[in-house]
Parts: sequence; structure tokens; C-alpha cells
Amino acid sequence: MTTPNTPEAQPISWDEAQIMIQSYRTKFPNTLVNEDNQRLDGFRIPVTEIVKIIQSMPLVPHTGPQEAYTYCKDIFMMPAVRVSDTDPEVEVFTLVVAGIDADNKIIKNAVYEYVRPCPWFCPTNFF
Repeated sequence: MTTPNTPEAQPISWDEAQIMIQSYRTKFPNTLVNEDNQRLDGFRIPVTEIVKIIQSMPLVPHTGPQEAYTYCKDIFMMPAVRVSDTDPEVEVFTLVVAGIDADNKIIKNAVYEYVRPCPWFCPTNFF
């Protein structure tokens, strides 16, 4: 199997983004839902955690030489399911976020979950 060329990220206008987002909301109204069976419209990830991924900061203090750190080339977001905080019988959608190094490997010393879902943590100007 060959891998496709990696496309560059393309900046788009908010108007273009809204068209794509609305298409998702129309075509897949209940594909991803939260614990209250509401459609998930996105996830918020604190910038501090993204910075830690980019810098590949370890989750525990690192005592080895600086060369042991691997630096992040890309951010990788993986759909996942976890047990609800409020009901152990309910599973909820989430994202696992990690860095990818220059050798195309997941950097495993700075992986995060527990992103804040929208709804409940939607931006005030989101639709």
C-alpha cells in the first residue's frame, strides 16, 4: 500500500469553514453525540496542552539528557470512546491528541485526552 502525498494545511475563511461545518451538521445530525444524546459539534483543547505536545514535554519529570526528547512535527487527533464521568455504563466520544515526530511515529510521552466537548463548552459565536 502506498501512502498519499501529505497535503499542506490550507488556510480558509470562516465563511468557507461554516459551509463545511453546516454540511456535517446536516448530513450527520446524530453521528457523534454526547452523554445527553446531543450532537457533538467540536472539542476544545487547552492551548497549554497543545504546547506540551508540540514541545513533547514528558508527563513526569525527565531525568535523562535533553537529547532524549523527541520534537513534534505534526499534531495527530484520534477519535476515541471513553467511559462517562457521570455514568460508568455510558460511553462518550472524545479525541486522543498526540504529536508525530519527523520519523512519522507517535510521540508517546505527551498524549492527552479529556477534551472539552461542544456542547457544553461551545464558543459563544458558534452558529
